[in-house]
Amino acid sequence: MPDIRLSNDLMSKVDKIAAEKEMSRNKLVNKIIEKYVEASDSFVSDILPDVVRSIVKDEIKKLDDTSTEVIKDMYVTIIKLRKITETLETFMLPEYNEVDYDTLKTNELLTLIELSEKQKKR
Repeated sequence: MPDIRLSNDLMSKVDKIAAEKEMSRNKLVNKIIEKYVEASDSFVSDILPDVVRSIVKDEIKKLDDTSTEVIKDMYVTIIKLRKITETLETFMLPEYNEVDYDTLKTNELLTLIELSEKQKKR
């Protein structure tokens, strides 16, 4: 078997890993080379980067599409809420200036909105 030459820095790192794993340098190097050879012979290792890249790209696109839809929905909702608020202010302030808005019930608010819409149509 031919000698493998490594730099002193790399050899120190290998020795440190071998010590942490409680094995000899030779055994660790053999194990690393064995795993590398096994992986390079595998069809899966050749295709894996493309598969992972494809999955990540698809997920990013899905997230982008979803976030764009959520932003559009939020914008429409904000516009609707603004119109409702303007309608309530216009309709309620003259007659309910003293009323605390927090004490109004949902049904009362809906009735006021409906009445206000009917008045606008006249």
